[in-house]
Amino acid sequence: MGNLRSAGVDSGKSTCGGVTTYTRKGKTCRCRSKRPKLSVEERKRFIENQTPEQREMVESFRFMSAFRSAFYKALGRWTPWDAYARGLAQTGLNVFQMHNYSTCDTTGVVNFPAFLFSMGGLTLPVFTLVEREGWTVRLEWKSGLTVGKIRDDDQLLLGYLHESHPDSPQLVWDAGATRSAGRAEFVLPDYGLDVSDPLHVYPFFGSWNGEEYSRSLYYRLEDGTRFVV
Repeated sequence: MGNLRSAGVDSGKSTCGGVTTYTRKGKTCRCRSKRPKLSVEERKRFIENQTPEQREMVESFRFMSAFRSAFYKALGRWTPWDAYARGLAQTGLNVFQMHNYSTCDTTGVVNFPAFLFSMGGLTLPVFTLVEREGWTVRLEWKSGLTVGKIRDDDQLLLGYLHESHPDSPQLVWDAGATRSAGRAEFVLPDYGLDVSDPLHVYPFFGSWNGEEYSRSLYYRLEDGTRFVV
């Protein structure tokens, strides 16, 4: 799963006498190191007295924690959120949650267009073709841009979610497609699903050393869908 923490900036965190001191945005901050531990009875009363809204929030945070882990596992060696978080004094996990928490409920992603697989400063090309035939996804793009962060060997990656499984993010990248190729074809596993299941795909680019990434784009693809620009 790789290193889940970004390089970040040293917060200078230290603990003494139950008080934690740290630096945030150039300011010294202090807080209690630990919350008082609740007894079994106190915890039971706390749970029983929760409002429906509080229970929903607790379940939502619990789901998001599991979803983040599944997302990072799917990414494998690619770490766009850790790379994006460098210099922000935050972890990649925190930045991922900040951007994507509002796109999910306790079943998974619900606002697919707003969900992001990746953030970063690499330049995105113009995708001129995005189509799906069965479980095959084809993409073509113009690679002639000359501004921004562009390298011919930037690797195309394709994140995706099945509409029937919005809590199971997937990533494919071994199509051998670099920015200079101008096209790629990904044959996705069917996982025993009906071909009528819509795909939500998120193409983005990453440098071969895994240090830089582009923002991801979004397309909803049903079998036979074809976008041409």
